Amino acid sequence: MIKRNAIKGVLYFLPLCVLAVGIALFSVETIGTDSFQTDCNNQKSPYHFYDFCVYYSGGKIAVSPDRASIYDPAVQHRYLATVRNTDPMSVDTVVMQYPPFAACLLIPLAMLSPNQAFAAWCLGSLAAYLAGFYLLSKMCFDTLGWWKKSIVAFALLGTLPVFITTMLGQMSFFVFFLATAYFFCLYKNKNIIGGVLLALSSFKPHYALFWAVPALGQRRWKLLAAAALTEAALLVMACAVLGVEAVAKYPALVLQSDNFSSNSEIEMLMISLRGLLVSTFNLPGVFPITAAIMAMALLLLVLVWWKAGKTTDPESFKNLAAATVIICLFTSVHTFVYDALLLILPAILILTSKQTASAGSQRFIVATLWATPYIQWLGLALLPYNLHRSLPTSLLLLALSAAMVLNLMPRLKKADKT
Repeated sequence: MIKRNAIKGVLYFLPLCVLAVGIALFSVETIGTDSFQTDCNNQKSPYHFYDFCVYYSGGKIAVSPDRASIYDPAVQHRYLATVRNTDPMSVDTVVMQYPPFAACLLIPLAMLSPNQAFAAWCLGSLAAYLAGFYLLSKMCFDTLGWWKKSIVAFALLGTLPVFITTMLGQMSFFVFFLATAYFFCLYKNKNIIGGVLLALSSFKPHYALFWAVPALGQRRWKLLAAAALTEAALLVMACAVLGVEAVAKYPALVLQSDNFSSNSEIEMLMISLRGLLVSTFNLPGVFPITAAIMAMALLLLVLVWWKAGKTTDPESFKNLAAATVIICLFTSVHTFVYDALLLILPAILILTSKQTASAGSQRFIVATLWATPYIQWLGLALLPYNLHRSLPTSLLLLALSAAMVLNLMPRLKKADKT
C-alpha cells in the first residue's frame, strides 16, 4: 500500500515539477541576462511584467514631485511608460488601485534600477513563498520529512497561478505569505503579530475584510486592536509621504475605477463570480450584484466563526480557515487568476486533514482540489483567449464554494441546538 501511494505521488507531482523547472528557468534567464526592460516592452506580449512595472512606478511617484497626484491617471501612465520604454497610453484608467501606504512601502524598490529591482522582487517573492509554505507545513504536516516537503513546495510552483504571477510580476507570493502567516498566528494564538499581518493585508482591502472575520468570530479583540493601530500608523505614513489630499481621494477613486458599467476584458479575466457572470452570460454592470453577494458571504462566515468561537479543535479551525479562503476568492469583487495561488492554503489544510472525508461534499472538495492544477493548465491549452485563463478557475471556485457552504450549514444548526 505504501509503495502504491508513493507511485501515485510521483505520477501526480512529476508533471508539476517539470513545469516548475520551466517557470524557474524563465525567471533566472530574465535576471541573468538583464533583459527585464527589453522583455516588458515586448509588443507581442504587452502585459509582460506589466504589474511589476506598475508597482515600480508607484514607488517612483512616491518619491517624486508628482507624489500628491499619485492617483492621477496621466501621471501614472507617464511613469509607467518610462519604466517600460514605451509611449504613454492615452487612457483615463487608473492602473495603481492599491492603498496609499503600499506606494510608500515600495519606495526601497524604486531606489534600484529596474533590472536590479526586478531581481530583488523575484528573490523576495521566492522567500515569501518558502516562508509561507514553511508556516503552513508547521500547521499541517510538521512530521513529514524535509525532502518530501521540498518536493511538494517545488511542485506547487508549477501551477498556473504561479506561471501568471511570474509573467506579470504580480505580488501573489507576498499575499500568500501574509495570508498563511496570519492564519498561522490565529492558530498559535499570536495576536499582536496577527494584527500587524491583518493590517498589511489591507493593500488588497477585500481580502483583509475576509481575514478579519475569524478574528472577530473568535473574539480576538487584542488582534483587532493591533490591526487598527497598525492601520493607523500606515495611514499616517501615507499622509506624511503623499499628502493628506491624495490619501483622502483614494476610497472614492478606487470604487469609481473598479465599478465598470459594461463588459470589459478586465472583468472577463476575473476568476470570481463577477468574472463568471461576464464571461459566460455576457452580463454588463455586475459590480453591484457581486458586491452584495460578497457582503452576504462575509455575513455567513461571521456567523459560522462566531458560533464556533475560540475552538480548541485544530481540525475544525483548519476547515473553517479553508472555507474562508475559498469563499473569499469566489465572492470577492476583484479576484484574478494569479490570486488563485492562495488556493495552496486551503488545499493543504484540507488534504492533510485528519478528519475522514465521509460526507459527499467533503469527498467532492478533496477530489476537486487534487484535480485543480491540471484542470487550470488544460483550460490554458484548450480554451479560447481570455476564457482560457479565468473560466476553469471560476468554475472550480464555484463548485468548491458551494460544497463549502453545504459543509458549513450543519455547523450553524448544531450550534443553534446547543
